[in-house]
Amino acid sequence: MRYTVIGTGAIGSYYGGRLQQSGLTVNYLARSDYAQLKSSGMVIESIDGDFKLEEIAAFKKAEDIPETDVILVSLKTTANSKLPDLIRPLVNSGTVILVLQNGLDMEEELRTAFPEARVMGGMCFICSFRKAPGHIVHVDKGSILAAPLDPADLPILKLIEADFIAAGIEFKSSDDLRTSRWSKLLWNIPFNGLSVVLNATTNDILSSRQGETIVRKLMSEVVQGARADGCSLTESQIEPMIDFTRVMTPYKPSMKLDFESGRPMEIDYMFRKPLKAAEKNGIELPSISMIADQLEILEGLSNQSQG
Repeated sequence: MRYTVIGTGAIGSYYGGRLQQSGLTVNYLARSDYAQLKSSGMVIESIDGDFKLEEIAAFKKAEDIPETDVILVSLKTTANSKLPDLIRPLVNSGTVILVLQNGLDMEEELRTAFPEARVMGGMCFICSFRKAPGHIVHVDKGSILAAPLDPADLPILKLIEADFIAAGIEFKSSDDLRTSRWSKLLWNIPFNGLSVVLNATTNDILSSRQGETIVRKLMSEVVQGARADGCSLTESQIEPMIDFTRVMTPYKPSMKLDFESGRPMEIDYMFRKPLKAAEKNGIELPSISMIADQLEILEGLSNQSQG
């Protein structure tokens, strides 16, 4: 497979870098990092071994990128309104669009824009951040759970799975994208949301009885929303997810990093769209709704102070 990474932040650069390191063809659509990538390559500091890629096939425009088999979308969902126009030159009949983003409904939107493509979603369980242009730090985890929007495309996903595994990335395929998306929201909603609202790391959130209680409440509402949406999440998945986080390196989730840097937060896809899906199915999720409201208030106050 030939890969093109859209977005050279922590997610795209890490997974693209691993694939390139394994010998695969990887192109990168880069904006702010373009000059650094072309002149000095990419540095990955990783708990699984540091490495540097001296030569990076970076491009400023999608129309200049050679033909590709798989597009890895790792932009923030706050840029999704521009995504179809951004990747249109790369999409042909059968092109795979693998969405490595947090939230809900991104794949359905891309299927509408590109009915000729094979659209898939990837849930990344990784702790990483962009230290500087072309410099990524990977501090913990790193697995991907992926599923195609159309289950008939699972054999194609299995080929991609083989590439990722050969690159040293833990990768598992599923045939149920909607449930997989909700299962990632089981982590994203409490820990991304609370990290901003409480000004806390994952470790801070779980360090008190009150923090754990709020996390469990939010996770329980995610399960309610998922089940109303026809997905097979259960309350039994809550404790393993908390245990997974408890042993994680203390970490600032992506939403907190965005907030601290003055960037827009992914409130719409990570909070509002799941809330709309639950409401459509007759379910209210009051705790999640309250966190979403708090995030929007904080973002508004931050914008005012920057102005």
